[in-house]
Amino acid sequence: MPKLYKILMSLAMLFIVVSIIVFSFTIILTGVAIAGLFGVYRYYFANMKTKRFKTKSKEYKTVEVIDLIK
Repeated sequence: MPKLYKILMSLAMLFIVVSIIVFSFTIILTGVAIAGLFGVYRYYFANMKTKRFKTKSKEYKTVEVIDLIK
């Protein structure tokens, strides 16, 4: 019987260690995924804002316009 208890205790400890390792990697991968999605979100909306406010002037492309106020 003591051998059986030692084997069961070893298996329980092994299960606990494996569970901790899997849990840790899950937390790390979740953090990486959230950080990546946040980066993509910021990149996407930063590009949308700059595209929205860019207006190309079609009137005066090659000349300088001088306003003379008297």
